[in-house]
Amino acid sequence: MQNLSLLEFTKKGVLLKILETFNSSTDLTAIIVDLEGNPIIMNENPLESCRFCKIIRNNPKARQRCSESYARAGKLAATIGEPYIFRCPAGLVEWATPILFEGQHLGTIICGQVLMWEPEDFFWIELTMMNKQFNIDMAELISAAQELPVISGKKVQAAADLLFMIANHIIKTSIISMDQRKKVERQNILLEEDLKLRRIFEVSLNWHNSNTKSTSYSIKKENELLSKIRLGNKQQVLAVLEDILTQLQKEYLDNVEILRMRVLELLVIISRAVIEKGAKPEKILELNCYYTKELSNLQSPKPILSCMPIIVEQYMSLAENPESKNSQIVKQATEYIQQNYHHNLKLENIADAVFLSPYYLSHIFKEETGHTVLEYLTKIRIEEAKKLLRNSQTNVKEVAYKVGYNNPSYFSKLFRNIEGVTPSQFRERLMV
Repeated sequence: MQNLSLLEFTKKGVLLKILETFNSSTDLTAIIVDLEGNPIIMNENPLESCRFCKIIRNNPKARQRCSESYARAGKLAATIGEPYIFRCPAGLVEWATPILFEGQHLGTIICGQVLMWEPEDFFWIELTMMNKQFNIDMAELISAAQELPVISGKKVQAAADLLFMIANHIIKTSIISMDQRKKVERQNILLEEDLKLRRIFEVSLNWHNSNTKSTSYSIKKENELLSKIRLGNKQQVLAVLEDILTQLQKEYLDNVEILRMRVLELLVIISRAVIEKGAKPEKILELNCYYTKELSNLQSPKPILSCMPIIVEQYMSLAENPESKNSQIVKQATEYIQQNYHHNLKLENIADAVFLSPYYLSHIFKEETGHTVLEYLTKIRIEEAKKLLRNSQTNVKEVAYKVGYNNPSYFSKLFRNIEGVTPSQFRERLMV
């Protein structure tokens, strides 16, 4: 099985027929590339049939960049074992589907050369920046980009999933049986870990039944913890948890094994509460198994107790409404802005912080929040400026600098446009 070639493994005619059928039925271009990203199977040079790609690939350096991008995307798709959607170096949306056999990466199906949104002014700027290093006629490239199809995210995902099934057909492996085998293996692992977990709790229960010591924390405190979890108030949950952990530390500081058992008992109680609140039982079971092993490896009270708030926060997050990937990315972006608003932030800085292009971040941020990234940044800065104007004697110039504006005059004008008064007038009103 070492160095197995895709073309040795299956007939080229079969692969070509699959690509022809996919291209005809979807009007999307699909090719198969080797591990270095070089096309090995395609239908009548489809890359050159796309005017945008033809312009790019006519430049040797740009063509090499495409191959490197395909190789990298294929490797990532093979690593995660599913389609990987990415932006090619020239700025278009594409997706890579790995062709695998018994864990060996044989090649990659690349599909795409599409847009996911109607292009806006920023897209053309970004397109120019991404390709300015090559000797390419940008007017011609932009004209070619305007011919590209605009495909919704839902259709992109559907096309990627279809290609994933095609890839599995290529290697004569049913995707259904593959998924079932993985599920069975995973369930066996979870069952084994669950049995271990139950044995630990049985030992703990037997110890409590035979021990005359008083309970380390009251039933009332335990019920209070469960109540706070059901209400979803994370800060209050952590406050009650701190009280319980403090009592556990006092009582079992000299007996790490019993302390560990009590913490595991507490973990089970919490896990049941978050399941009642809506967390998926299989995910909680998986975490229980994982943290049981982690806690078993800790040999002193302090790390056992200190990791509990982190674990509980993770459990509670699973009981919240599941967030989309876009929501999570936008949350990361807003947190980055809140922590760094006082710097000279640009859209590119924020996009880099969440590993996205400025163009893509702009779209998902607007979709999720109703505001552009820069509107949100401005909002945060103005609110922080108002706090400084209320609570200190800092002059307006210093306030501008502290919230990230190097030009105090621009800051004052912006403040007046948003608040209806200048920063000085805002402060004067507070003093009346």
